[in-house]
Amino acid sequence: MKGLNGYIYLETHAGQPGQVRILTQDEEPTQSQPGDSAQIRYIANFKNAHIAYMHVHNTLKKKLVDINTRFYNVSIAEAVAAIECEDLAHERVWLDPSLPQDEINKISEHTQAFKKSHKRVDRAYLVAGGIGLLLLAFIIFGGVWSA
Repeated sequence: MKGLNGYIYLETHAGQPGQVRILTQDEEPTQSQPGDSAQIRYIANFKNAHIAYMHVHNTLKKKLVDINTRFYNVSIAEAVAAIECEDLAHERVWLDPSLPQDEINKISEHTQAFKKSHKRVDRAYLVAGGIGLLLLAFIIFGGVWSA
């Protein structure tokens, strides 16, 4: 089945400073050569890369520049964190060793911030669901008692 056991990888382009391109493919991408205009900065393996990309896009959707080219206005650390914060089974295959140490240190900070945001959203849905169940119970039992 197409899309299973795929890869998500991050590219930066010389012509798009401050933006990261998030791409998926079935085979492991080959690392960039120095001097290429597009540089691969990170590679991760997922059981289903397309589903993982949907999760990553949901995390970064407000920073999307162009859906067709998949460019996001984020730092490399934010893009890596958006990938790694997901609760989907994955493996970090490669992280560009030329990244500055401060950028690498920011990955865990951004990962924790994204996880905290996901928990807030999950909690909001649980509260809304609980309120809905209480209203449903009130309607059902209120209707029985009033008859």
